[in-house]
Amino acid sequence: MRTAWLSLFVILILWFGFAALGAAQEPASGREAPTAAVGDDTGGLASADEVYDLKMKELEEKVNQLKEKIFRSKTRLLLLQETILHGVIAGSKAVITHKNEMGGAYRLESVAYYLDGAPIFGKIDIDGDLSGKESIEIYNGTIQPGKHMLSVYMVYRGDSSVFVYVEGIQVKLKSSYTFKAEEGKISLIDVVGFDKGGVMAKFEDRPAVKYNTRFTDLQEKDIESTSGATDKTAP
Repeated sequence: MRTAWLSLFVILILWFGFAALGAAQEPASGREAPTAAVGDDTGGLASADEVYDLKMKELEEKVNQLKEKIFRSKTRLLLLQETILHGVIAGSKAVITHKNEMGGAYRLESVAYYLDGAPIFGKIDIDGDLSGKESIEIYNGTIQPGKHMLSVYMVYRGDSSVFVYVEGIQVKLKSSYTFKAEEGKISLIDVVGFDKGGVMAKFEDRPAVKYNTRFTDLQEKDIESTSGATDKTAP
């Protein structure tokens, strides 16, 4: 009888011991579950390494997207810079030069140039600084593509040192010239005052103005050449 009670007591001790051990292990398993396995977007479980790889891939995608945005912004800036520089520097340009081919019988007293009605050059001869020069650059700069009007006013006086009878004779020339500035081209315009001559022509009727125009590209290669002469004398 004593043996039966002893066996029952041992069984109860073992049962309570296993029960306590199971109760102690169950919370530990519950605490380790989040670190051992985590949920992913698909509803399954992913290990810590898989989660780390996933985060790295997301970070890499964000970095690549940022690089792409920076590249697009840089490209737009370069295109804007090229557009501005091309439009201002190479879009359309004019170089206007005054040339004196009148000869020794006439002395240039004054000259005035207007581009589209705006004055761009004016000078009065002082000690030969105007009449003594064969060529003077009037304008060198950018202009808007399209049609433009160049107006010229020149005043000549007869040089009595060559012909005594022309002393005091003053000749006024007024002339206008229309040209078209092309996009990406340079308009080179030579305004030439010259003596058209003529055996029977009066001295005051011989001065005239002509325009020699040529267009060049950025490498200053001539692509077109035109010339025209006018004979407009203002009393």
